[in-house]
Amino acid sequence: MKADNVVNSQTIETLNPSEASTSEAPGNTTTIGAELWLVPIGALAVTWVIVLLKQSLTCKMLRARIANKKLFQPIPCSNCRFFNNSPYLQCAVHPSRALSAEAVECPDFWSRASNKFSR
Repeated sequence: MKADNVVNSQTIETLNPSEASTSEAPGNTTTIGAELWLVPIGALAVTWVIVLLKQSLTCKMLRARIANKKLFQPIPCSNCRFFNNSPYLQCAVHPSRALSAEAVECPDFWSRASNKFSR
């Protein structure tokens, strides 16, 4: 009977989950549960890095678009009667000057809002 108790106590000790989760080294007290927290924290960190990179790229793109709009804003080509927004021929009078810095002082500019046939 005493031998059965020894065997039963040994099997109970090996099936004890608190002892099974700790490492077998005598001075090491880490558990499996502490390591499981690293996975979601790492996933959150990677997600935040991706989100921040995407936002920075979006901000750079918007700044570039605003800079381009400011660059082309004073050019009056889009309000001229001779301007056609075609990729082949944008201006019938001065095709090489269309939408460039030279078009700001165009001598042949004629506003679309003007109802006069002659200037």
